[in-house]
Amino acid sequence: MSVFTPYAKTSRSTQFLLTLTTWVVLIGGLEFAHHLNGVIPSPLGILRALGTLSQNGLIQALWESYKLNLSALGITIVMGCGFAYLSVSPFFRPLVKILSKLRFLGFSGVSFILGIYVFGRWLQIWMLVFGVSMFFLTSMLSVVASVPDEDLDYARTLRMTPWQITYHMVIRGTFDQMLDLTRQNAAMGWVMLTAVEGLVRAEGGLGVMMIDFGRRLMLTEIFAIGTVIVLVGMLQDRFLVALRSWLCDYAKKPGEE
Repeated sequence: MSVFTPYAKTSRSTQFLLTLTTWVVLIGGLEFAHHLNGVIPSPLGILRALGTLSQNGLIQALWESYKLNLSALGITIVMGCGFAYLSVSPFFRPLVKILSKLRFLGFSGVSFILGIYVFGRWLQIWMLVFGVSMFFLTSMLSVVASVPDEDLDYARTLRMTPWQITYHMVIRGTFDQMLDLTRQNAAMGWVMLTAVEGLVRAEGGLGVMMIDFGRRLMLTEIFAIGTVIVLVGMLQDRFLVALRSWLCDYAKKPGEE
């Protein structure tokens, strides 16, 4: 069966060969673009820049950015899940829906308000939480609303109380979907990291380095830092996939990445 056929089944060796070929083409394309105009850095130049940067603060900046992203992600999960689960109560539903609409706001006005109450690292954390949590909350609201009425009716026939239904059918019943959303928002945190660290530069991080190199048009160093972010993000994503498979093996789909 052709690998171009939709839903075609492939062996692991074939899939590995396709993945390897894709990476070779991407790296080759980067090398071709470098020789074409000289502006895009070559793969070898990126590797050299990584070696130089690792001796000039890259590891420390990566650690600071990772702590920032992890802290914001933890707060986002607690807040987002908490409000989403409370939305099953009519009393909290209007407030939760209003909070989800805050995702349309940018950092400009919010950073000024947050800067009145928190400083330094906590200002970075809460800015990143604001940037990610509203999207996480909106997605979690959809997950909670997608619980079938049949499941809720079945729980009522078992004489469960409303809060027991919420725990078993909503919280536990959608736990695998919550982990999927965590993967997406963990990646979104890395996307917003540069903006947050650029607005609050005192704590350093990869975002500050990228902005400084960008002002000096040092594209090789920018590509090198971007490569580090992608690799760390991939490792983080694989960890979350493994965690989901371990905790929610019942929800794993064949061939799921």
